[in-house]
Amino acid sequence: MKNALLLLVLPVFAVVIGCSKSKTDTTGCSGGTDTYKINEPFTVCYGTGAQGQDDNVPLNVHFDEVYGDSRCPLDAICVWQGRVDVGLSFTSGQESAKDTLSLGGLNGDPVSDSTVFAGYKIKLLKVDPYPTLASSPIPVEEYKVRLLITN
Repeated sequence: MKNALLLLVLPVFAVVIGCSKSKTDTTGCSGGTDTYKINEPFTVCYGTGAQGQDDNVPLNVHFDEVYGDSRCPLDAICVWQGRVDVGLSFTSGQESAKDTLSLGGLNGDPVSDSTVFAGYKIKLLKVDPYPTLASSPIPVEEYKVRLLITN
């Protein structure tokens, strides 16, 4: 009897877990290099980049890496909010640099959500998707960042 009940419950549980996994959201991502406007938020997906829409903004940004994502999943109770660290690279003419931007962390934890390169401030606004299940890590290719570049 227990085995029969287990055979009924397991498939239902598997369907619930499968349906609640994060889905790939490619909103704002073309899979290549997109363009952005200065002072307007834009999205860059993992492994892709964006360049200034007009010739006056020669800054290119590329989303290279997710170094860590310890944000508290929606199905968990956490002692701290966690944080996410992403690696970005920047080029402008012959100049290039890499930096790590972060969101979250403890009060007083020295994380930076912005950097300056070639006279432009690059600010990390958001990292998606947000973790939903503690038991289900997000595949790196599903990540995307929301950035704002100002001068």
